[in-house]
Amino acid sequence: MHIKELHAFFVDAALLSLLSAAQANRKDEKILMQLMKFPSLYYVLENIIWVVLFTWGIAFSPSNAIYPFIILFPLVASFLPTNRSMENQGFVIPIPFSKAAYDWKAGMRNGGAWGIIISIVLAVVGLFRFEFLLVGIVVSSISIFGFYTQNEPRQILYAVADTSSSFLKKKIRQMALLFLMINSFGLIIGLVFYLQVFYVIAYLFLGSFFVLFLMILQKYITYEPDTNFRANTFIIAFYYISIFIPFLIPLPLVVGIRSWKRANRQLSYYF
Repeated sequence: MHIKELHAFFVDAALLSLLSAAQANRKDEKILMQLMKFPSLYYVLENIIWVVLFTWGIAFSPSNAIYPFIILFPLVASFLPTNRSMENQGFVIPIPFSKAAYDWKAGMRNGGAWGIIISIVLAVVGLFRFEFLLVGIVVSSISIFGFYTQNEPRQILYAVADTSSSFLKKKIRQMALLFLMINSFGLIIGLVFYLQVFYVIAYLFLGSFFVLFLMILQKYITYEPDTNFRANTFIIAFYYISIFIPFLIPLPLVVGIRSWKRANRQLSYYF
């Protein structure tokens, strides 16, 4: 694999992980994000990062310059307007919009950016040492915890979904997409350079995803609008350990089913 192709893969991973941040700068998202009172400088910094990554990708990967633009097309398409009114707020927001914007902003504000950068760097180092790929997946899953430390205002619940169950499903899909985007570079390296032991990477990836799934359910079991959520790190660590111990593997599955019902019941009070 040529060094230019590696540059292209790196740019792809970085652009995908920041796609939600770019969408979140739209005017309709800013209406919602005003509830979090983010400083203007944060939006400026976010745009600078986006522009620098595009420029870096094109400059260092001239033969693969088409890759960043493939990422750009879905971003442009997501700006196509469709109207949906929020009766309780008295304003209309275009859809589709980035429903993950609230989580993204909260996560970036709580150190999520460093987790993303470190996990991508570890994936790069994983070109030379297999163990670093595994560490990168674990670090990325830990960094995603920071994306779910704030409970959304009630208005955002209405903007995202119509029922509690559909809200939970969308949150889990958003988390899965975010986790996949952050680890896309590491997964590609695993497929190309470590195909014979890729099952180890795949198992750790799926196990980490399931732990994040349980963490989100834990958040909404105790959900109250406009409050902070602090995950029980002891329980989360226990879930992580249990996915590597055969006789404990069924335990997170049972907990997941019960947690889904409890989280759905708690959210139903707000719909």
